[in-house]
Amino acid sequence: MNRVSVNKNTNFDFNLSLSLFNEISLILEHAYNIALTYKVDLKREETIVRLEEYKRYDKGLINKTIKDARLFTAQDSSIFPKKIYQFVYEENIDTYENRFVYYLLLNLKDDLKEGLKVIEKEKFPFLKNGISYGRFGTYSLLTKYLYEESDILKEENEYKEKLTDYLRKIENILKSGFFRFVKKVNFDEIYATNILLNDKDYSYLYFYYKKNKESSETTKNKLYESLFSSLKEENKDNILFDKVNFFSFLKEDFVYSFKKDNKVNLSLLNKKINKVINYSFDIKISLFSKALILTFEDIDYKIFINDLKDIKDILYSLMTKLRNKENICPLCKKENESLSCSSCGAKYFLINEKEVTFAWIYNIFAVNLKGEDYEI
Repeated sequence: MNRVSVNKNTNFDFNLSLSLFNEISLILEHAYNIALTYKVDLKREETIVRLEEYKRYDKGLINKTIKDARLFTAQDSSIFPKKIYQFVYEENIDTYENRFVYYLLLNLKDDLKEGLKVIEKEKFPFLKNGISYGRFGTYSLLTKYLYEESDILKEENEYKEKLTDYLRKIENILKSGFFRFVKKVNFDEIYATNILLNDKDYSYLYFYYKKNKESSETTKNKLYESLFSSLKEENKDNILFDKVNFFSFLKEDFVYSFKKDNKVNLSLLNKKINKVINYSFDIKISLFSKALILTFEDIDYKIFINDLKDIKDILYSLMTKLRNKENICPLCKKENESLSCSSCGAKYFLINEKEVTFAWIYNIFAVNLKGEDYEI
């Protein structure tokens, strides 16, 4: 009898290096400087004030006042101004540049939290759960890690302390009065302005953002290119359609159809029952991890990945079929009379193959099995 072990979101790929820590330190230093000496837009408005409140001389407004008879009064055969035109200046902190800084810091905060999750979850299995070869291969390599256990834990704790310290600093910066006046927005693209290009503090954050975005886009595009090439090569004898950014192939009883736009749209057809399920996915590259963002029924599911194989495993898992028993969920084995299990969240279609009925679970990535083992 087969067993399915479900342990979601446990694969991480992270790069905790001295250069990265130094870069985070510099980002926070420049962000702190901005919080203290931020740039503002001066909004100038023309208004009328009492003569005793007049502060700023402006020749043009003096001439305008002289021409406005409403502002003058007569007393003892004399005519003199009672009110006068004046410019009033208001500071606007909620500028495009300051919104960008806020956006960048919030994203960095999320990355730092994710980095801590990486350290806390990506434990060497034998350090917590007894000896397990896992991803570590040979016995000699496992022995090597066991001998170096203290060094591993020491290094892990150092990383954790650094990230925790950075997270505390960024939270303190975000609590400053400056950010209370800046609107939280999301940007698809940041456009260079004079301040972002030329101010010492703003420009450091801008060019960091630009470099990081370009690097992430390059990595993502390479992953997509490798993914599509690998899928086509593995299924070369069953390619149904192959055009630029659009291809499909047959795998077992399923037709995979991919169309790449800003995201990748995936249509999955089971030929035996003529049912189609639509998904879309994107790849998110952060400082500490890569993740596949799989969208199904307008809900995003974030699945951490290490490499190309992880992505293919996720895509092929969409074909998951299990033996079905009437009124029993094929996955969690609890009573269920519909095609959607209220206990584990599995959604499925039934497929009759000879004398056996199978359930095609098309949302295996969304089920909640709480890390337990389930019999098939």
